[in-house]
Amino acid sequence: NGGQVLAKTKRRLGIFDTTDPAHSQYSGCIPFYGSGGNFDLVGDLAFLACSGGLRIVNVSDPIFPDDVSIIGSDTFDVVVSGDVAYTATANGFVIVNISTPATPFQIGFLETEFASQTVFVSDGKAYLTDLGSHVMIIDVTNPKSPVPIQSLDISPSVVLDLFVSNNVIFIATASNGLLSIYDFSYVDAR
Repeated sequence: NGGQVLAKTKRRLGIFDTTDPAHSQYSGCIPFYGSGGNFDLVGDLAFLACSGGLRIVNVSDPIFPDDVSIIGSDTFDVVVSGDVAYTATANGFVIVNISTPATPFQIGFLETEFASQTVFVSDGKAYLTDLGSHVMIIDVTNPKSPVPIQSLDISPSVVLDLFVSNNVIFIATASNGLLSIYDFSYVDAR
């Protein structure tokens, strides 16, 4: 982002100036509220998933990042697409309107049996993992009304992260560091 690199640790998001890659320098950091989850960066805004909720921070001045807003609680992952943030939270799958970053508001919600852990969004579908070793495929073409399409139980594995490409889900699990691959080309949004 304009010669900046963000690097996450458990408690902070470091900002590094990489304008001159041979002489990269630490510029500043953003401490998470509680422990940190993942983050997404859109323009000069960093969207941080943390135990304090979804935190929106302006990083246009990397030395003095500025809090814009925070919403919700116990957020573990976030993916931003347009004016919408899709979040995996302790309470389930929460969809937030971020068109005005200073005043974000929840527009959609889907309860999950276990705390949600990671989320990936592609082609009108969200892929959500939870602490109960499930991967849910959710139709999010209307973010105000997410609709579950399918759930996959990959017990006894614990999902660490996932990525989707051409309807193939790549799942990193904690079971012996395995990468599981599932083809969902037959799954259609309802």
